Amino acid sequence: MSDQVTTISGPSICLEGEILQGSNIIIRNGCIDKITKDIEGEVLSLPETDTIIPGMIDCHIHGAKGADIMDATPEALQTISDALYEEGVTGFLATTMTESKDKISQALSAVSNFVRHDSHDHILGVHLEGPFLSKDFMGAQRGDLILDPDIN
Repeated sequence: MSDQVTTISGPSICLEGEILQGSNIIIRNGCIDKITKDIEGEVLSLPETDTIIPGMIDCHIHGAKGADIMDATPEALQTISDALYEEGVTGFLATTMTESKDKISQALSAVSNFVRHDSHDHILGVHLEGPFLSKDFMGAQRGDLILDPDIN
């Protein structure tokens, strides 16, 4: 099997601590192989005014496009995943709300099943927001569902 190789040429490339201009990104079999002045394989030329940045990670997102993590359905999770991916978010923590134990459990099960069965590796985990919060700093969470922590 031969390698599938594409060179992305033209845009600035944002790296940690620097922005490269006049360099190319070599994609080999769907993964970034190297950044170089060389050209290999098929060439995808982008405008020099564009900038390529690393994928972003959202560590606190409840939903997108009318779907919410607490909907606890594969359809809602797919809608959220797709919307974030379109905006450059390549990884995120599915964030729950302070809700009943049953609703939180349903949301956690839905995320677990979605990731396990559909190989959605851009869901990096869950941000369990509540029910163990301070009522002094509960923000938009429902105060009647906040619980005091209990080791048992």
